[in-house]
Amino acid sequence: MRSSLVSIGHAGREGTAVGISLADGERAETLISEPLRAYLELKGWEKSLAHVRSIFVEDRGTRLHLALWERREKDPCIVFIHGMGLYSQFFAGFLSKLSEQGYNVFGLDIQGHGRSGGKRGHFTMQRATENVSSVIDYILENYHERVGVMGISLGGMITFYSVANDPRIRSAVCGGLAHPRLPLRRRSKRLLIGIGAKLWPKKRLSLLKIVPLEKVTPDPVLQNVMLTDELVIPEYTLETVASFMDLEPKTPFDQIQTPILVMIGEHEQILPPEYCRNVYDLLTTEKKFVVVPDAGHLLFIEHIPQTLPLVVDWFKKTL
Repeated sequence: MRSSLVSIGHAGREGTAVGISLADGERAETLISEPLRAYLELKGWEKSLAHVRSIFVEDRGTRLHLALWERREKDPCIVFIHGMGLYSQFFAGFLSKLSEQGYNVFGLDIQGHGRSGGKRGHFTMQRATENVSSVIDYILENYHERVGVMGISLGGMITFYSVANDPRIRSAVCGGLAHPRLPLRRRSKRLLIGIGAKLWPKKRLSLLKIVPLEKVTPDPVLQNVMLTDELVIPEYTLETVASFMDLEPKTPFDQIQTPILVMIGEHEQILPPEYCRNVYDLLTTEKKFVVVPDAGHLLFIEHIPQTLPLVVDWFKKTL
């Protein structure tokens, strides 16, 4: 595999630049916050960091961080996309277990998140799909064409949009998804966000006002990690939020040919099962819809025993 010395710039909560310089392949446990490390240890997942390393790829001048759980070069490759404000290593417990099933797993920090470059909390859905495509470029150059993509929450939306923009994706798993023409918000709120994004595109909006933390997880310990982890993004710009439901894909959604598994928790409150089902019903590709019993939002953190076998079975069938 290619090895190089790279530097990235990221910003802290106040938006100040922080420089990082490290060799490609440095162990990713050196790039994890103390609150998250403590949480992984509490859950008994500290071994999930034993075989992960950090690599960086470039997308139009932006350095993207990947937490890589690598198996054999010939094994299928899975790109994982985190949820709103988070970064890939929050899902280390799930991603390491997925890799153990025979997959090279690439946990992508979308630009402006985690250890990736870019202005913190500022991106567009179009740029996020381009981030994914740059990772696929790297995989095709260094591995092979058996590439799947999966994500949770906002990452599920990015996965869905990426599939419509990049036909090289062989299979997808969406832990929640959305459709630009099936809005989640009331029309009046969408108009206000759209107007605000045009007038004050870089004005920041607290994620807690977009999604209350109790809808993300009922676990007070995990809530505290999200509030204290310096790598978690507390705010997005108005331009970023407005872009969530504003994307014209290369392939119309009803003409997607990539197989898609849609998973949603029975008690999901952010992307309700009924809404996700309406989006799913528009798809004409090979597809499957699963409501995970007694599950909430964080399927790939809080419900690993239920979700891991479903994901593995899907990728075995479609990759």
